Amino acid sequence: MCDDDIRKKIEKECACADYQPPCLSLFDRLAIPKGERVLGVYKCHAYHMSKPRVELIKSRLQELYSMTPEETERYFQEALEKARKLALRRKLRRKLRAEFLRRRRKAQEDCAYKFAYKLLVKSMRFAARNPVPPLVCVRLRNLSDIVLEQFCDLRNINHPEREDPDKTGLFMMTIADWFAIAIEIIYYAVQYKKNKELEELERQEERDQMKDKSESTDELVIQTTEPIPDLDCK
Repeated sequence: MCDDDIRKKIEKECACADYQPPCLSLFDRLAIPKGERVLGVYKCHAYHMSKPRVELIKSRLQELYSMTPEETERYFQEALEKARKLALRRKLRRKLRAEFLRRRRKAQEDCAYKFAYKLLVKSMRFAARNPVPPLVCVRLRNLSDIVLEQFCDLRNINHPEREDPDKTGLFMMTIADWFAIAIEIIYYAVQYKKNKELEELERQEERDQMKDKSESTDELVIQTTEPIPDLDCK
């Protein structure tokens, strides 16, 4: 059933003189898309639409912009070429960004590797020149065993026994003990800094609370000290 039949049917059913039929022309105008939107659909989504649908959009644009088929075809070719160039530019930008991120990540990994290598070399030299103090704390001994196991896995050597180590095992144990002591010192330094920051935050919160209380007290005093109006009768 077409729109004219629907309108006739509605007018026939509503024969009352006071009745006004609905404004179907407004619906018709709202149902027609604007030329800018049709053109945007063609520019952005024509490449993945079916050929009949693209031809339908072309014919609709010819009606909207009053162009000849040749002008319309040329215009659409230029629009598609611009869309392709824009897509290629975006793709190239994504590739360049990915390459930049990859190189930056590689540089960060190299920097971290060099730092760890220098730290390991300096620690090994320090461990070779300075005797390690006895690890009385059980926590330090357990931490040293973990570090020693990691070092042995990296060097692909057997885990030495602390009761009867050889020369290499004794050297590795010394390095692991020094690393355990350094880790504990760093841990306590970080905890101390963290506690100081928490104390500073608590003091700042207390100052803010005292400031809010003083402001509320001042407002209350101002309200209670307002001048009383003169009530004497003249």
